[in-house]
Amino acid sequence: MLLHQLVKNIVEIDLGGQPDIEIKALTADSRIVETGALFVAMRGGDHDGHDFLEDAADQGAVAAVGERDDPGLGVPYFQVPDSRLAWAQIAA
Repeated sequence: MLLHQLVKNIVEIDLGGQPDIEIKALTADSRIVETGALFVAMRGGDHDGHDFLEDAADQGAVAAVGERDDPGLGVPYFQVPDSRLAWAQIAA
């Protein structure tokens, strides 16, 4: 599925010049990122997914969503106010 189709219902995300990338997987677990994935960084009880954004990109994520400022990953990154809400909207 194309990135713009996945994020079309998230008001905070504007592709604004970003390439329309094919997304092959969606994950919030950096340990299982595969090439072509969209990684959504979320804060959890024990870990913060934002700490693993670089790992996700290194493992093949082609785009990422998170609440922190753009970490300069080299892949499109979209900052949102609530990663969990964005995850639900993307998954829907």
